[in-house]
Amino acid sequence: MNLRSIMKENMNEMDSFHVVKKMPHIHCARGPKGCEKCKDYEKKGDTWALVKILLTPGEWARPITQVILKGQKIHAEYDIEMRFNDIIDAKKYAQDHEIEIQMF
Repeated sequence: MNLRSIMKENMNEMDSFHVVKKMPHIHCARGPKGCEKCKDYEKKGDTWALVKILLTPGEWARPITQVILKGQKIHAEYDIEMRFNDIIDAKKYAQDHEIEIQMF
């Protein structure tokens, strides 16, 4: 099954899904190279976050991240819904809510 068919199949099943993964702090889709706020946020470093992966394109530009969906790496728009203090909190939340942790 190719990547396009995996995305299409999952878009029919759901519009989004959640993962827990380490993510940079950014402000907008332009990122630190194109946005001063993002450049300041980048200094905070990556932290563990609850990430909502959006499988259908939105009306506004959003940042893109790489995740694994059904064994395939995909790039998709995302929203950060929550930040965790450390990996212990992230793992507990993921386990309690049956959310996959992606550690790549």
